[in-house]
Amino acid sequence: MENLLGELILKGLTTGALGGIAWLLWNMIVKKWPKVGEWPTKLTRPVVYLLCAGLTAPVFAACVAMLWLEQPTDWRGWVSSIGGYALLAWFVSQEAHAIEKDRTDKLKGL
Repeated sequence: MENLLGELILKGLTTGALGGIAWLLWNMIVKKWPKVGEWPTKLTRPVVYLLCAGLTAPVFAACVAMLWLEQPTDWRGWVSSIGGYALLAWFVSQEAHAIEKDRTDKLKGL
């Protein structure tokens, strides 16, 4: 039961909330520093992925600390688990970006 609870919390947060938060944070960064918005896509995507990993790591660590998930046995387990959950959050942030871009393009009449 504990593993199920931890997995549900992590997957729910990473697929929804953390991906959306990463997207909002990135938009705030771009608005505050417009030069960042001019970066090429091949640079911004890994940066946003690292942002997602930074948001996911404390949630994963908290679930391990509360014994909802098993503690990974070595550093590879930690990296693999956090990386997988960060990937889910990154997918959501990219989808949120695509939806916003489509909406903006429709308003501009493109």
